[in-house]
Amino acid sequence: MTILSWRLADPGALGQLHQSWIDSFNASQSAIKVTGEPVPFADKGTKLVNTALSGSAPDIVAITTSEIADYANYLLPVDEYWQAEGAEFAGAFTESARNLAKWDGKLWGVPIEDGTSDALYYNKKVLAEAGVDVENAVSSWANFRSALQTVKASGKTPMVFQGKDAASFERHWAWYVAGGVKLDDPAQYVAQMCSPQAEQTFAWLTALYTEGGLVPNPSGIGYDELTRQFAAGDVGFVTDGPWGLGIYEGNNPGIGDSIGVTRMPPKEVGGQTGANQDALIFVIPKNAKNPRAAWEFIKYMSTDKAQEGSAEAGGFVPTRTAVFNSPTVTENELLSTYSTLIEEGGFVRPRGPHMAEMRQILITAYQAAVTGQQPVDRAFQSACNQLKAL
Repeated sequence: MTILSWRLADPGALGQLHQSWIDSFNASQSAIKVTGEPVPFADKGTKLVNTALSGSAPDIVAITTSEIADYANYLLPVDEYWQAEGAEFAGAFTESARNLAKWDGKLWGVPIEDGTSDALYYNKKVLAEAGVDVENAVSSWANFRSALQTVKASGKTPMVFQGKDAASFERHWAWYVAGGVKLDDPAQYVAQMCSPQAEQTFAWLTALYTEGGLVPNPSGIGYDELTRQFAAGDVGFVTDGPWGLGIYEGNNPGIGDSIGVTRMPPKEVGGQTGANQDALIFVIPKNAKNPRAAWEFIKYMSTDKAQEGSAEAGGFVPTRTAVFNSPTVTENELLSTYSTLIEEGGFVRPRGPHMAEMRQILITAYQAAVTGQQPVDRAFQSACNQLKAL
């Protein structure tokens, strides 16, 4: 039996790792042969829908858990497969991984690579030259702003922040959680994002640019530009995921020695921060021809051995408890920082049937406030009016 699995068209370590899983699975047995097709990550959603509608969907697709709500109509729930494996299989995964696999009361696949974009990278040399103590800087919003002002006074760029497109809003969620906004119930997303706490956070983020120029104009900065600027070596801070380090080093070999990573600042000293979690999850399209065989390969990709390779090569936090607590993670400064953030403040990245529209409304309001098209309070209220109309 031959099955088709889409893998990430990543020319680097992650794409190579996914291909190695296909090769090793095929070598381990003869009943199922997996053929891998590289699909660009940005194109997978459109291609999934088109192939599903035409009746030619593959057997396995890699998406992010935040996209489950967008594509659930085209996917096969896998509750029966999880249940057939027994309690030992389910118990092998972290609680956060199991939560990430769930949507609308169903399980949709197996998350194999956890992650959050909500840690703070910093350039050790930039901060040392400015005289900034990083632990004090991340102790509160007030101290963080003071640190950014100090970096600016030294002649360097304090921080790079995203605001170019709707996808950029994934970098904003944790700031809202730190500001007192609760994002644990999809039915309350609109109410929470229109709360006084949300308005205060909106104003805080806007002021990073409008009051003192502590970040370059975020409305023109997407992820590629963010990573390019930070990798240049003259920026103090940036928020990013565990995969970021490899990208920075790819842009500027050797910069890794100058980079540290820590938590994001809480609003007040001793306060809570959040880490919005998303994971790469392998799912089975609804009209896949060989769903049982697809499940066997998904299980193979979620083994301890496969996840250790993912952590080492791709910089992702594992979803199996044994690997999450192994030296592969605990003895790696980068991964241990992210795993701690997930344990202490992890929350499922907001997702739902109107999430694409929500992100677009919120980022458009942010852009309007940052660029001066609308006063901050008016931009925020306009966004809330639109959110409530969804």
